[in-house]
Amino acid sequence: MDSKNLIGVVLCGGESSRFGSDKALAIWRDKALVDHAIETLRPLCGSIVLLAGRSPHRFWGRLGDGVEVSSDPGKGPAEALRFQLVEKPKPSLVIAVDMPFLDSDDLRAFLDAAAGGCAVLGDAKATLPCLLNRDFLSSDQPSMKASLKQIKAQRISAESLGLSDQALGNINRAEELPTR
Repeated sequence: MDSKNLIGVVLCGGESSRFGSDKALAIWRDKALVDHAIETLRPLCGSIVLLAGRSPHRFWGRLGDGVEVSSDPGKGPAEALRFQLVEKPKPSLVIAVDMPFLDSDDLRAFLDAAAGGCAVLGDAKATLPCLLNRDFLSSDQPSMKASLKQIKAQRISAESLGLSDQALGNINRAEELPTR
């Protein structure tokens, strides 16, 4: 897939209630998690959008160099991604800000396996990372999981790509964020 035609989307609009502070701005390896996500997507995507929920101002300092900030309608990630695909009808590689163990090589292998269609990396419970296109607009379910099931998104196992379980792990609480 040509990177110029792929938009990287970082879901970073959650309330971080279990984390206890703004998870996207939490520091790991001397950088905020949102900056790790941007760096992970940059080699693969022509532009990057931070879906920032109801507090987009947190990320305005990251605007430029192919990074945009968007607020969402406040109805969850599935609805926010539908709005995103209406505004920018290009294929979108979507990751969560709290998945710092993913790297660009993992995502490149996923994109190669997905072959351009809507797909999810992980087991039947997984919703991210995912590759979406305009087919996602035909879903009307409130949750990501139900929306992906409704459009029959391809499931690609981490094992089939040689990825460890840790690569798809996410951080929910501050104490889960490694100190190194």
